[in-house]
Amino acid sequence: MSHLNYFEPYQSLKPHHEDQLTRAFLVLLKFSPAVFFRFYSYCIGEVQKLAEKEGQPLSLPGLHQLDVNDLELLTQVSRYAVNSDRVVSVLITDNSFHAPVGSEAIKASERAARYDGVIRVGNDITFLIENKPDARNVWREQLNPSVDNLPENGAEHTLVKIPAILEWRQIIEHVSELLDVEALSGMEKMLIADFLDFVDRHYVTLNPYRRFSQCKNSRPLLLRRIENMLESKFGKERTGYHRGWAHYVMVGFPEVKQIGVRLEYNDNEPGGWQIEISMYFGDIMQQARDFYRQTALDTGYFEELRSKGWQVLTNPHISMQSKNWIFFRTPEHLPVEQYIRYWQEHVEELKQYSKTELLGQQLEHWAAREVILMDGAEKSMVVEKLKNVQPDTRFNWCPGIRMLLYIPAISCIALDEKGAFEDMLVGRTNEGLGLIGKNLSF
Repeated sequence: MSHLNYFEPYQSLKPHHEDQLTRAFLVLLKFSPAVFFRFYSYCIGEVQKLAEKEGQPLSLPGLHQLDVNDLELLTQVSRYAVNSDRVVSVLITDNSFHAPVGSEAIKASERAARYDGVIRVGNDITFLIENKPDARNVWREQLNPSVDNLPENGAEHTLVKIPAILEWRQIIEHVSELLDVEALSGMEKMLIADFLDFVDRHYVTLNPYRRFSQCKNSRPLLLRRIENMLESKFGKERTGYHRGWAHYVMVGFPEVKQIGVRLEYNDNEPGGWQIEISMYFGDIMQQARDFYRQTALDTGYFEELRSKGWQVLTNPHISMQSKNWIFFRTPEHLPVEQYIRYWQEHVEELKQYSKTELLGQQLEHWAAREVILMDGAEKSMVVEKLKNVQPDTRFNWCPGIRMLLYIPAISCIALDEKGAFEDMLVGRTNEGLGLIGKNLSF
């Protein structure tokens, strides 16, 4: 029985098992010439690129030289006699595995090999495939074919010493692009769409998804798109993800450390989601000191920001050891401008306080000046949260502000389709940073 017969799946394996992914992709290669040609070009291109880096340029047959009418595809095979002029060892994995320049050459191994996939094209070339969706499971010896499968007298000449290291992300992107090719038949596109839906359901972390419109309102896909976009625009070293909060871009200014880019679901918005751009000025004590001493700080700029959709909110809190402990409310009638003015005039109050000092008089002092709210319910909440804290424990006072801007899904998608989303993000970020006279430059 051939497992690459479309009607003979691995019924004993769960859909997310890596062998099911291998089988699904080989079925797609078998029935879609367009996908096969893309895969072959990608595979050969990566081998030649790595060979060039290692100073061992080589020539492999181009598509026009292949006998594509003599094509054999197999999966999960161990007893296989290779009779091709060239043999290429292929690893397909996620984007975290990279073969270093000067790495150990592919060679015949004494191990009893079992190949996830075999693709033979006439007598020209054979690919021996190892599929590892998670690169942490890659064992280097797995890339070396068994000597038992190679020609007895021609293994040295037949075996290509450079491996093909392929990324599932890139493969899926190539496959996705084919859906836009008008020359493809409806049946071939239907097969490609089915494969992509299969990956959507069971291998979501492998998807590239370079546009919001491709993400089908799926949270994992939208988050991956945000991550890819931020890394592309700002660089991987300046971006990251805070679990429970948002993706972020490190800006490293004294007054604000990072800019949040958060996915938020909102049933009131067309598409059901939006992206929140957030800036937390004065979020730690030293940032608060730098923020309120900032000579470029112009509270009159708030009106311009509000007219452009920004929300400007107070954010007073106490922190200890990089952890925010308690957030306080401010009176509803308190303008942000007045709140900022108070801390500009009382920078000396931006310091550490013990639990005893906070509960004894300091919180009441700020409440009397109407820069925080400290009614009965508020005080009970604070006392409850601090009840197990030692009296001399010291907290940092951080009377920050937060600025939020919401970009609806419909706008995100439209900008992304035009390739303008990243520039919009930079522009709106610089708009917010204008409060302190700063901007991101590239």
